[in-house]
Amino acid sequence: MKKLLSLPPNLVRAFHAVEGLPASDYFCTSDPVGHKLGSGGGTAWLLWQAWQHASSHPSSSEPSSSEPSSSGPSSQQATPSSSLPSQPFSSPAFNKWLSAERRVLIHAGGQSRRLPAYAPSGKVLAPIDADGRNLLSEGLPFCEALMQTAPASIHTLVLSGDVLISSPLPAQPMPQADVVCYALPAAPEQLSHHGVYALSAADGLTLDFMLQKPSVTEQQQYTSTHTLLLDIGLWALSDRAVQVLCRRSCQADGNIGFYDLYGQFGTALGRHPHTPDAEVSALSVAIVPLPEGRFLHFGTTPELITSVATLTGQPNPDAIWVENSVTEGWTMPGRNVVTGVPRLSAPLALRAGQCVDVVPVGAEAYALRPYGYADAFRGAPTDPATLFMGQPLGQWLEAHHVTQPDILGAADIQEAPLFPVVGLEDAGPLLAWMLAPSADACHPLYANAERLSADQLMERANLPRLYRQRLALREARLDEPRAFARLRAQITEPLLAGHEVCPQIDDQYAEVRATAPLRMDVSGGWTDTPPFCIQHGGAVVNVSLLLNGNAPLSCFVHPLPEPRIHIISRDLNQQCFVSTYEDLADYAHLRSAFSIPKAALALVGFDPRFNGGRYASLKEQLNGRGFELVMNSPVPAGSGLGTSSVLAATVLAALAAYCHLDWSREEIGYRTLVLEQLLTSGGGWQDQYGGIIPAAKLLVTQPGTLQKPAITPLPSTLWTLPDLAPCHLLYFTGITRTARQILGQIVRRMFLREPLQQRHLFEMKQHAYVMADAIRLADVNPQQALEAYGACLRANWQQNQQLDAGCNPPAVQAICQQIDDLCLGYKLPGAGGGGFLYMVARDADAAALIRRRLTANPPSPTAGFYEFGLGRYGLHVVKVPASDSNSNTTHP
Repeated sequence: MKKLLSLPPNLVRAFHAVEGLPASDYFCTSDPVGHKLGSGGGTAWLLWQAWQHASSHPSSSEPSSSEPSSSGPSSQQATPSSSLPSQPFSSPAFNKWLSAERRVLIHAGGQSRRLPAYAPSGKVLAPIDADGRNLLSEGLPFCEALMQTAPASIHTLVLSGDVLISSPLPAQPMPQADVVCYALPAAPEQLSHHGVYALSAADGLTLDFMLQKPSVTEQQQYTSTHTLLLDIGLWALSDRAVQVLCRRSCQADGNIGFYDLYGQFGTALGRHPHTPDAEVSALSVAIVPLPEGRFLHFGTTPELITSVATLTGQPNPDAIWVENSVTEGWTMPGRNVVTGVPRLSAPLALRAGQCVDVVPVGAEAYALRPYGYADAFRGAPTDPATLFMGQPLGQWLEAHHVTQPDILGAADIQEAPLFPVVGLEDAGPLLAWMLAPSADACHPLYANAERLSADQLMERANLPRLYRQRLALREARLDEPRAFARLRAQITEPLLAGHEVCPQIDDQYAEVRATAPLRMDVSGGWTDTPPFCIQHGGAVVNVSLLLNGNAPLSCFVHPLPEPRIHIISRDLNQQCFVSTYEDLADYAHLRSAFSIPKAALALVGFDPRFNGGRYASLKEQLNGRGFELVMNSPVPAGSGLGTSSVLAATVLAALAAYCHLDWSREEIGYRTLVLEQLLTSGGGWQDQYGGIIPAAKLLVTQPGTLQKPAITPLPSTLWTLPDLAPCHLLYFTGITRTARQILGQIVRRMFLREPLQQRHLFEMKQHAYVMADAIRLADVNPQQALEAYGACLRANWQQNQQLDAGCNPPAVQAICQQIDDLCLGYKLPGAGGGGFLYMVARDADAAALIRRRLTANPPSPTAGFYEFGLGRYGLHVVKVPASDSNSNTTHP
């Protein structure tokens, strides 16, 4: 889904680099310099610019790793009069583009006068916690989920960039209407600061008219006849509504001019609009209250404090916010916001209401911006009502003996050059002078330094430097145990919230057996891993794999006459007995042979957390019956073929069938993701789905906590055609590497949102679609498909190494050097570093030569080739009734 962002010009140039988000998914531009377009005209302009960019960059669906500051969207800073033809939106090509895909538009290009701390980087990127989450990353998944439910006529969702809207409940289908507005109930005082929907009390949710910032007294006129709801600025527009909006935004000469989406377009909607416009009023409207929804505004410094406190559930009575700053030893009595401050020569003592923002400028310098907690940065410098540092600007200038005429001569304080640019060594003393109540004289540095206005700061800020400092400080302070614990809770809590599992044990089955193939990932790996997939969704291509003609993983469940559970690991030749809930509670011991079956037993309801605590003991729950659980995983350790995850899914499937739980394959896959979080091993969803779902497939998830992939089967031709099958080789290297350590390192950088890694992950996600296309080509041109597939496999191996250079250690490189000239492509499946090596030979003769070379020079005593084929059935469950010997085969 395309994201269109209206941003400040400087942020447009840096956005893709500093955020690590791909140009293929995120289009950025700014309003034309010197032109105020309003939210309606700004929507039209953003759509026009996005269409122009798509028309001139037909390959823009490909991800871009280039710096956006030199090309692409950042070049779109022209004035509208020079780039728009007469009647720009009448083009059939524009209307075709409009209806081709869904998009979310976010308006975040304002000056941020009342929230100066995040003016240079834009409020939409304002961090909302120490872990690097921001309004964009937190708000988009909800918007995208809404658009997934939109009717065919709606392709556009519009949102303000300084709000965060969420709801704990799944998105309901969006109603059919030209304009769908989401709303919340609110107190009269809050309604007086926003748009308000007046719904006829007699007609339920029918919009009668819309008001803009009605006073409490004005609201009282309607309370007996109308229901008043808060406009939260989240509007879905049909293509017809977009076309009307764009026409209303155009001036007589065809250029886009000022038009307000809410104050003009909105007030013309409804049955009895206050400012009727025949074409706008003819549009159908649906008002949708968000059940249990939350609307947080980040428009001002005080709102930043209160909204973050509400979001995190951590009260902040002193109203102190410190971010991207080193403040050891500082004094902050309250109502203090400190952002962007590097380590200064000495700590500062702030007074109540004083705030400090330090902005990197150029290669090494910093602009110093102290301000007051409630400063609005609006008004003439000579006006006594214009505040700076919480006092009239003139008062501060006089107390500090500042006589520079360019400050008082500015038309607005936003344009007044107040903020000095200095080196780091001078930043502390000069800030202390600016923050002092008064001074004996004007500081020489202040008098002689270059000084910037708030507007100039937005243009001159070195955002890559700002982000590098933020990343370095965040990395130094990252509380990994806390971050991982919160991620585990985020994934597991949906299963603990009112979803009790009630396993039933009876004498119906003599045996339940489940078998599963392994999985081999060929593209998109790591994009399935939380938190990345929760934030952005994932895309993976993998295949289910038989070894030597067999599905190697199995789990058998048999009844026992006594109330206990007997767990046996055949491949490890170990066993244990479970008789109490306490026996199950140690499943987080990863080195235990029984961690997977114990966690699986918890998830199927043999744990008070998952069965609602309805039993006093496990003995009471078993009610005189028990069962034996036998696992077998005869696969070399560290294989890279997703063994532990697929085994966990196999155990869950066998237990679910034995206990009469009607779980689908998708449900088992999701619960396996939860199981791995219970084990604290982490990991993504592709391993288990790779084994559960047969053959080759493309797996795609949307952003959000509930990661259940959409599954697209892919042709098996590449692996089954007689001329091509011999080209695929699987070789066990005998070299192993612990995936847990690799996973921890990569997930740590996901928590940090490290931009370079983010770009790599988005490229890998896009590459999964390229790989899927190569596999589909086999039904048309098998040999060409094999070559394309091999090239994609080679590219994926390079992507894995960009993400983690350690996945290709010297011992593996030595093996690859022996076979590189004979291969179209190759890679180590999984996290890499060892285990199996998958190769696609150029032809059958090259494959035979590869076999001879590696057989003659094995890297270890356990190295050798394995014969493999695609798993035709995926996860396979057989229920053997106790009453007869005939089997009942199911495919969950």
